[in-house]
Amino acid sequence: MLVLTRNISEVIVIKHNDILISFKILEVRGNKIRIGFIAPKDIIINRFEVENVEIQNFVKKEFEKCGEFC
Repeated sequence: MLVLTRNISEVIVIKHNDILISFKILEVRGNKIRIGFIAPKDIIINRFEVENVEIQNFVKKEFEKCGEFC
């Protein structure tokens, strides 16, 4: 897992082949962060709790692998 620190208005970009997805930190209020996403319309971006159990289990296993950095 890659762990990044960003300030408000800074952007993170993910590029895979010709697909570009960007995340912008919009606001921090206490322990909540507002993030804006820009991605192609055929890319689904969703909250973890909305996704199905199979995807949740995969993500949980990946987070368990990274130990203290998660």
